[in-house]
Amino acid sequence: GGNPAGGRLAAGKPALAGRSDAGGLHGHPFAPASVSIFPLTQLQLDDAGEPWLLLFVELQDRWGDPVKATGWLTVFLEPERPDVDRSEHEARWDIDLTDASINSALFDPVTRTYRVQLGGLPDRAAPMAERSEQRLGGGKPDGQRSRLRLRAMFRTLDASGDRQEFCSTCDVES
Repeated sequence: GGNPAGGRLAAGKPALAGRSDAGGLHGHPFAPASVSIFPLTQLQLDDAGEPWLLLFVELQDRWGDPVKATGWLTVFLEPERPDVDRSEHEARWDIDLTDASINSALFDPVTRTYRVQLGGLPDRAAPMAERSEQRLGGGKPDGQRSRLRLRAMFRTLDASGDRQEFCSTCDVES
C-alpha cells in the first residue's frame, strides 16, 4: 500500500504522521478550527424592493482548508453606533446546521461556504442595498458609503463532546 500520489502529497502540504494535537489524527482532524465571513457576502434587494443579505460563511480546519461541519451558526447585526452596548444587536439569525438536510442544502460546493439568505434587516439597509445593486449593475451610486457590521459565531462539539465556539466579524460596505 503506497501513497496514491506517487510518494508526494497531492496538495503540497506537509505530512503530519503520528501528530495528535488539536483532536489528533484519531479524533476529528478535519474538524472546524475557525469561522470567517467570506468576502462574497453582499446586500441585495428582492423583487418587492426589500433588502436582504446574501451571507457566505466559511469553516476552516486547523490547516486553513474549508470544511463542512455540524453545529449552530448564529449571525448578529451589530448596532450602528459604537457607543451602544455590545450585548445589544439590531438583528440576530440562528441557523441549525446539525440537521444534515439543512446543512447540505446551505453548503455551496463551488465556494465551499455556507450560503445563507437573511431578511429582516433594519431600514438603514435599504439604501445600502440599492447602492450595492447599482455597483453590481455597472451604475454609478450616489457616492455615499455605509456599512453593516456582522458577527458570525459557530458552535459545535469536539470529539470529546466539549463545546467549541469560533467567532468572526466583518463589515459589509455599500
